[in-house]
Amino acid sequence: MTYQLHEKALGDTNLYFDFLDGDMKKVENEDRSIDIGINPADWTEAMRFGRRVKTEFLPTRIRPTTNQSRMPDFAIAQLAQVCSAKFRDVVEALEPGVHQFVPVEVVRKNGDHVADMFWFVPCNRLDTLALDLLRPPVNERGFYRGGSASRTVFSRDRIGDHHVWIDKRFVRGFIWVSDAFHEAAVAAGLIGLNMPLKETV
Repeated sequence: MTYQLHEKALGDTNLYFDFLDGDMKKVENEDRSIDIGINPADWTEAMRFGRRVKTEFLPTRIRPTTNQSRMPDFAIAQLAQVCSAKFRDVVEALEPGVHQFVPVEVVRKNGDHVADMFWFVPCNRLDTLALDLLRPPVNERGFYRGGSASRTVFSRDRIGDHHVWIDKRFVRGFIWVSDAFHEAAVAAGLIGLNMPLKETV
């Protein structure tokens, strides 16, 4: 089966971060070639495009906008995502050396250290949808928009042996994971993950 990887709040509200250095608007993918669509990915898509990013402009320090002291193992940070070493270890055990993990420090408003985490960049960019079963179908540019009344179906054959990926046909960069990742994440006791199940044939 296929699962969509979301964050899950540890308290009453989701965790948000301010970036204390770097410049996310200058972050871009190492490979900017076009496979589906027209224009190469810009900074709003780079961290969820399924390809490695250039790291010189990635923030090295981020600050939670709440006083939450316990960090989840996975969290959304604006148009990107951060993870813990435990999360990285689960991914690396399944797909060693495939994905990109860049250190980032979480600090309080006064500068005190909270946690060492990583920018997490999924680096499998795949075509995994069961195209003949999608409702609505892909558009003339090859993209799939989905929606509340849609039928989104993945193909086991197209997923193959992959465990964490971005599907290139989605207009927005969602992160998808396998049964094996789901089981390993639960076994490792990872917190802050919400993984709704998706139809797979």
